[in-house]
Amino acid sequence: MTIRIASGKDLLGIESLLSKFYNSEGFENLNVPYDRDSILGLSLNMILSNDAMILIHESDGNIGGVIGIQKTPLPFNKNYFSLFETFWYSNDGSGIKLLREVEGIAKLSGIKFVAVVSIFGMKSDKINRVLGHMGYKRLENHLIKEIQ
Repeated sequence: MTIRIASGKDLLGIESLLSKFYNSEGFENLNVPYDRDSILGLSLNMILSNDAMILIHESDGNIGGVIGIQKTPLPFNKNYFSLFETFWYSNDGSGIKLLREVEGIAKLSGIKFVAVVSIFGMKSDKINRVLGHMGYKRLENHLIKEIQ
């Protein structure tokens, strides 16, 4: 079992895992169908970017966990950066290990913050408790409205 930076050869495994996440965690509330090409394109862009990366947890050639992060300057001070989680899912219990690896990357890179999103109603209470024990604190609440 290893955590490593994803490469192009991992795209199909990443997409397969993220499709399970989308279809099992309540995204149907968005009324937006899953689009395989979108996640493949996003994943490829992140793999090729200097300001993003995807980490995977792999065991026996199978991807059981994934976290995608993007480096972003803070809006009020461009001299400080955060790693923002774009997607994060595991079905093998590696989620916290992946997040700890991101924290290590931030520390080694001199990045001040790691930001994680929990989606309301999708185990968010449990995730928020676990993240709170890890030292994360609430900064904002994101609200969404469908425009018709």
